[in-house]
Amino acid sequence: MKRAKTKFDLERYNQILLAVFGTGAAVFLAVVAIVAVVSYIASQFGGQGGVPIDIVDNDAAKSQKEATMRIDMCPPVILEGTPYQLIAVSVDRIVIERRVMKLAQSAYESYADKQPNYGCYQSDGHLSVNGNVLVRDTRNAEMRPLLSQNAVVQHMEYPTPRQKDAREAFPPRDILYWEITTNDTNGDGVLDKHDDTGAWLSNIDGTRLTRITPPNSRVEAKTYDPGRQKIYLKVLQDTDNNKTLDEKDGSALIVVDIAQKRIVKTIMETKTWLEAGKGLKPLNAP
Repeated sequence: MKRAKTKFDLERYNQILLAVFGTGAAVFLAVVAIVAVVSYIASQFGGQGGVPIDIVDNDAAKSQKEATMRIDMCPPVILEGTPYQLIAVSVDRIVIERRVMKLAQSAYESYADKQPNYGCYQSDGHLSVNGNVLVRDTRNAEMRPLLSQNAVVQHMEYPTPRQKDAREAFPPRDILYWEITTNDTNGDGVLDKHDDTGAWLSNIDGTRLTRITPPNSRVEAKTYDPGRQKIYLKVLQDTDNNKTLDEKDGSALIVVDIAQKRIVKTIMETKTWLEAGKGLKPLNAP
């Protein structure tokens, strides 16, 4: 009986050791993965310290501050019903073509139901934006960045299955919607609403990231048609070809097929409406 009890205790002891070391190994590998991804992102954004950063507050006077780049992780967005999570990477500096970009205090302004997508922290005079997003697979703890280049993720939308009208909610299941500024198109050194900001669709795991808006444009409003699986986008386009998006430019209404991730039709542009409207008369005209 004593020998059997000793054998049982040894087996239990071995099980405990396996559980502890197995869990420790998993945690260690997860930490290594996080460190590796953060190091990769830091190298992509440009890690030199002491670079002057101009902070622009609604076109007001610029104030220059000496600062090193700060990187922080936002709490994960849980994509319910999937094994994936989205972890935004918050930075206070974006380097494009070896040039430090200025960040606008009002990072982005668009249609009324959207808020500026600031980063996770904003203190001590530091403004942060989301410079990338990590897609994490909870099944194996693997993480990879959504973008392979420096950019500002201005806005993202993801499925919310718990809504009562989930079938009609945008984006639909298995789709993510993004608005991303990848370049300083007008060359003023500031990444803001005056630069090209593309709308993109991707699979729920971040793969097949595909732009769905024309070059040199930004989304001003959108309508989702769940029955036809189409998005109707009102986009501001650089119609005067000066590489700056402003009130002098015209708009267009475009239709995007979600499954195909592409524009299928342009309904109307400002210039065609102006031309068509020349011959119109007021309804109460004699």
